[in-house]
Amino acid sequence: LLPSLVKPAPVETQIQINRSLRKSKFPKQIQYELNRLFPKYFYLINHHGFKKFYDSFIVKKNERIS
Repeated sequence: LLPSLVKPAPVETQIQINRSLRKSKFPKQIQYELNRLFPKYFYLINHHGFKKFYDSFIVKKNERIS
């Protein structure tokens, strides 16, 4: 709708963003990826066997495990 029914207050925002805190640090990124990938790989190996996991994911010469 024009004109706008709600007018913003003429004050500055109170939110202060520290740009150094926005991105996670490199060691935390590595830790996150390890915590995300290892359980997935362990599940696939335990339920489908290492040979099928190796063939479908690492070598990529066969179809992927679903």
